[in-house]
Amino acid sequence: MIPVSFDGWTVTNWDEMSGFSNGRHLFTCDELQDLEIQNTEETQDVTGANGVVLNTTKKNKGCSGTGTNGVLSGGLLALQVGSGQTTTGIVVKQKDTFVITAAQASAGTLTITKTPTGVAGSEIGYAYITNPETEVVTILEQGTAVSATKFTYSSGTLSFEGGVLVEGDTVVVYYKVALGANKGVQITNDSTKYSGECELIFTGTATNACGKTAAFEFIVPRADFTGNFNFTKGDAQMVHSFEWKALKNKCATVKKFWDFIIYSDED
Repeated sequence: MIPVSFDGWTVTNWDEMSGFSNGRHLFTCDELQDLEIQNTEETQDVTGANGVVLNTTKKNKGCSGTGTNGVLSGGLLALQVGSGQTTTGIVVKQKDTFVITAAQASAGTLTITKTPTGVAGSEIGYAYITNPETEVVTILEQGTAVSATKFTYSSGTLSFEGGVLVEGDTVVVYYKVALGANKGVQITNDSTKYSGECELIFTGTATNACGKTAAFEFIVPRADFTGNFNFTKGDAQMVHSFEWKALKNKCATVKKFWDFIIYSDED
């Protein structure tokens, strides 16, 4: 069925929200939740004698939107913080936990699981030793020679003074690891960069009272995303929130906030 009027149609599903910049695809969110698009207009009454309203002037039309996506969108997040995604030069914090065995206590050494990065002599920094009975935590600092308060690191091995490692104790160390290229992805929220704008296109399905379906597009030529968003974790999974404001395109012939199209996608 080819729609020739908006009358009688109901939007039953908002499938996707996609962003584009000069025709280049930036992101697609296909797990939309709690979506709301607000259209606003300010009015001011023109009054005469005894406060009788003679007319109404209107100004400051606007359109804005808020919502959440059920999963993270890297492209949307990059737009919100004003930075791109990178797969190189990523450094993460590694945590190694050891429950000391008799052999480790006797040898006075531990082997960490990954190769640390950082300044030689301070790659590990500190070791935290916990006695399971007293729950007392002893902190040792990395040094050039072992002692009651120092440990050393070399080629993947932590070395301790004899008697420091006790069977049953727990030792925890934290250190930074440089990931190889394409082993992860990173987005940085740089304090000197700000959110951007894009062409925003919503797509979905509309249904009429007779059970016929049609496709729809809601197109915002200039959607200015804000840097105000939350990563919310509740009883369910974390969701990715967003908010945007439509801007008038002064360079376009038609100064519009959006186009709403219902159409048949059948040949």
